[in-house]
Amino acid sequence: MKGFGIFVAVVLGSTAISVVAGTVLWRNYGPVVREALRTLGSDASDFASHNTQEACVPEALTRVEQCDGIRCQAEVRIFTGVCLRHASHSPDLCKDVPESLMQAALWPQTVCSEQDLPHYICVQIFSELTKTCLRRTEGD
Repeated sequence: MKGFGIFVAVVLGSTAISVVAGTVLWRNYGPVVREALRTLGSDASDFASHNTQEACVPEALTRVEQCDGIRCQAEVRIFTGVCLRHASHSPDLCKDVPESLMQAALWPQTVCSEQDLPHYICVQIFSELTKTCLRRTEGD
């Protein structure tokens, strides 16, 4: 029983430390993160307001070529999703994306094996396209 008490004390202590650390980090960096996300969303919305959905993925691929780290890659994925949601409708956007959920889930892997980009971010970009196309299919 003594071992269980120690275990509970360790779990509760670890939880308390995590909560305090998370609160301190959010207070210090939360406003910076919120502002960065707002700016990124604004940039993507601005691009989308002047383009159709078909321009979003090529723009994201251009941006990822200029990336120098994981933060930039995450921003490109977010840009892609926001752009696809806000750009004007492109009727042919989904012509190459499989309609089957299983095939659509694997499609980004196939497309990205042919790209000269970091595989992970390429898959993220084409997964955003796939989500947009699957939403269209569900809406029909």
